[in-house]
Amino acid sequence: MAQRNAIGLDIGTSVVRAAELSFGRAGITLERFGQVVLPDGAVRDGEVVDPESVVSGLRQLWGATGFSHKRVVMGVANQRVIVRQLELPWMAPEELRGSLAFHVQDVLPIPVEAAVLDFFPLEEVVPESGNKMLRGLLVAASRDTVLANVRCAQQAGLTCHSVDLTSFAVLRSMGRQSGLEVETEALIDVGARVTNIVVHSAGVPRFVRILLMGGQDVTDAVAERVGVPTSEAEALKQQVGHAGASPEAAAVSRAVNSRPASSGIPMVVK
Repeated sequence: MAQRNAIGLDIGTSVVRAAELSFGRAGITLERFGQVVLPDGAVRDGEVVDPESVVSGLRQLWGATGFSHKRVVMGVANQRVIVRQLELPWMAPEELRGSLAFHVQDVLPIPVEAAVLDFFPLEEVVPESGNKMLRGLLVAASRDTVLANVRCAQQAGLTCHSVDLTSFAVLRSMGRQSGLEVETEALIDVGARVTNIVVHSAGVPRFVRILLMGGQDVTDAVAERVGVPTSEAEALKQQVGHAGASPEAAAVSRAVNSRPASSGIPMVVK
């Protein structure tokens, strides 16, 4: 069996990062990984604000890491991505792809022509009406935000082979490797400003939510409540888990726990 290589790209709030995997007889191997820090404000809530800085970061990343090629699969997660459980009339995959926009235009909060659509089938169901239905997850992303990321990759000399929901990438990488004898579990990927949550059953996604809150929000809360610079607040946040009970740990815990619940905005409707 010939070995294949794939590169996953993530344009995050604070860094651009990429990982190259090889698929061969020995299974999946991480061949290369790298990341480059972005200037503050270059990406906000998962959306590119300063394309030039992002393009520069991507060029630095490829120049420093030595990836074997420039074809990438890009992850997307921001406030304009919607994941919703939906039931559609059963149809063949080809027919579903061709008619998806027509079937979902009334359930989207944005015009269907302004969205990139996908549907992840979960199961076939037969309601009391007797007509077979297809239950699954509808994924809809703002076309402008997706294209902004793709253009940055293209300007950096990369070719975007496909775009994937970041939550699904998290599930594929971790969904069956926890070692826990459970049928259902939640996976949480905490970024600087965006957190992805996916609940799955034996590797099948059941619920996805994107929150506009992450590790940087915790750091900002510590800096504000404790009265220290951001760099020191980041160090305090990281040390608390290892230092045990101490006055600093108590102060950091109070700062984190005092954050209003409304600071994390759920952008995905089940």
